[in-house]
Amino acid sequence: MKGKLIFALFLLAGSGLAANLNADSHEGEGTSLPPLSEVWVMTPKEGHASEFEAAFKEHVAMRKTAGDPRSWDTYTVAMGSEMGSYSVRHCCFDWADQDTYVEWVNGTELDTHWNENVHPHVASYAHYIDVVDWKNSHWPADSGEWNYVGVTRWNPKSGEGAARGEALSKMSSTAKENGWDERWVWLTAVGGPNNLMLAVPYQNYADMAPPETSFYDFMVKHTSEETAVSTFQAFENSFWGAEYTVYQLRRDLSTPRDE
Repeated sequence: MKGKLIFALFLLAGSGLAANLNADSHEGEGTSLPPLSEVWVMTPKEGHASEFEAAFKEHVAMRKTAGDPRSWDTYTVAMGSEMGSYSVRHCCFDWADQDTYVEWVNGTELDTHWNENVHPHVASYAHYIDVVDWKNSHWPADSGEWNYVGVTRWNPKSGEGAARGEALSKMSSTAKENGWDERWVWLTAVGGPNNLMLAVPYQNYADMAPPETSFYDFMVKHTSEETAVSTFQAFENSFWGAEYTVYQLRRDLSTPRDE
C-alpha cells in the first residue's frame, strides 16, 4: 500500500536545482504574481520537423524584433506519450492582460508571418490556459536554472474536489513548513481536459533520481503515519489515473530574454 501511495506523490521528490519562470522566480507563499500561464502545443507534419524548427526560429527572431512584451519558453518531449510535439509557454499574467496582448498581436504582422511560414509544417494545434496555485507551490527567487521539467497530469474524479484540495494543501504545507528542499508548482488546466498538474524542474537526468528520504517518510516524520496514509489515500482516490511527461527546455526555440 505504501509503495502505491508514494507513486502518487513521487514527483514531490524532484530536483533541488530549480529555475525561474520566464525570467522571474517567485515564492509560492502569498505571492502577488499573476496566476495564469498560456500554452500552445504544436505537432509538426510527418517529415517536416526540420522545416518546422527552421521556420519557428525565424518567427522567434521576428517576435523579438517586433518587441513582443511576452517571453515564450519552448519545450520538446524527452519522455512521454507525446513525442514529436512542441509546447510553447508564457507565465505569468491576469485575464485582462490577455486582452491587451491579443490587441498588441493584432497590430503586428506576426500572425501573417506564422501562417505563411510556420503553419504549412504544422499538423495539429492545442491551446490552453493553466491556472497556477501559488499558495501551494514552492518556487523561490534563488532557484537557478533548469533544463528539464517533469509534469504529472492527474485526471480528477467528479465530486472529489474538496477532499483533493484538502489533501493537496496538507501535503504542500507540510513540505514548506518543515523544509522539504525541493521546488514544485501546482497548475489546473482551463480548456481541454480539466487536469491537475504538478511541475518539478530538473537540471539533468541525475536530478531525477529519488532522494534518500521519500516524501512519504518525510510526511510521517513531521505529522504521523496515520495522517500521511489518510492524506495520500484521499489524494490518490480523487483521480482516475495519472500520466507523467518529461519536457526538455529548448532555449534555441525560445524567445530571447533581455538581461
